[in-house]
Amino acid sequence: MTAIDKNTAHQFAGAYVKSRAIASWMDIEHGIARLTAAFAQPMAPDRIIEGTMTFFDQGIEVRTYYSEGFAEWVSESIHIEDLLVVLNELNRRLWIGQDQVLARFYMNSESGDIMMISYFNYEQFALQQDAVLESFATVWPTLMAKLVAIIFSVAMGETSIEDAVNQIDQVNQTDL
Repeated sequence: MTAIDKNTAHQFAGAYVKSRAIASWMDIEHGIARLTAAFAQPMAPDRIIEGTMTFFDQGIEVRTYYSEGFAEWVSESIHIEDLLVVLNELNRRLWIGQDQVLARFYMNSESGDIMMISYFNYEQFALQQDAVLESFATVWPTLMAKLVAIIFSVAMGETSIEDAVNQIDQVNQTDL
């Protein structure tokens, strides 16, 4: 196995999204390389799910998240506690992984940002490069788009925790 460092991983990820015609850009923030992408998802707020891969010295943080507009709606919700319970149920009930690439749902209750997040050291990335990139570019954005109605309805107080959990179980039975 060839060793992969952060620069090589950054190049692989950039080439991957470019080869799939995904709108993306690379930048450096605070001296750390980052790839940001916007995934077309017709069911998602603003019709996109966004994602970033941040290339730290020891590994890659991968995040997939809803748009800023959606986060603003969520941040104004008076049902944050219910939403946090539902996100915990998502983490408990759904296997969110492909080829053992695992991500978890998190929420910043102040900003309203809801995201799937995972972290890989470069050895893991070298072993699972295709699965990590496919999860980032396809699997996780598709799942987040499928869950947006559940998450939004809980945030707006239109769906109870119990009903949301039942809907999550239905999503879990479909092909993610």
